[in-house]
Amino acid sequence: MNRAQRWQQTALIVQDSIAYRQSINKTDRVKLWFRIDYGNNGIITVLKGAKKIMTMTGPWIFLMAAIAAEVVGVVTMKIVSDSTSVPALLFMYAMIGLSFYFLALAVKQIPLAKAYATWEAAGLISITFIGFQFFNESLSWTKLLGLTVLVTGVVLTTVGASTKNVAGD
Repeated sequence: MNRAQRWQQTALIVQDSIAYRQSINKTDRVKLWFRIDYGNNGIITVLKGAKKIMTMTGPWIFLMAAIAAEVVGVVTMKIVSDSTSVPALLFMYAMIGLSFYFLALAVKQIPLAKAYATWEAAGLISITFIGFQFFNESLSWTKLLGLTVLVTGVVLTTVGASTKNVAGD
């Protein structure tokens, strides 16, 4: 089968899949997603798995939200450090609290060491570059070396969190 025939077959399968998706109810439709399966003939197969995808990506989305909230909270802290604006301080505290809330949701499915190391490192790297870019803070070779060591530590922590230790090892 040449490439054009495979694409034509793939297009027919996609059309059949779309027709099938339209024939089922809305609840079941949410559970479907498309994936290219190169195992046989480059056929697009319909797999039940949107829930599986959300289970795999959901905690990481919460972790990214935790990092973003932390960065916004810390940047707000820098901005309001010279003022006594109560609403700004309340916003800062709310963002830092929201960051911990999202982190708590993320660690339900991500190992604690991996989630915390990623959260802290991504936050620190972001804050360092925001401070350099917008607040005229210095970015010395020592800071860059520290960030490199930090990233190395996160990678090692992540690798360590991925392996399961057996009792007696």
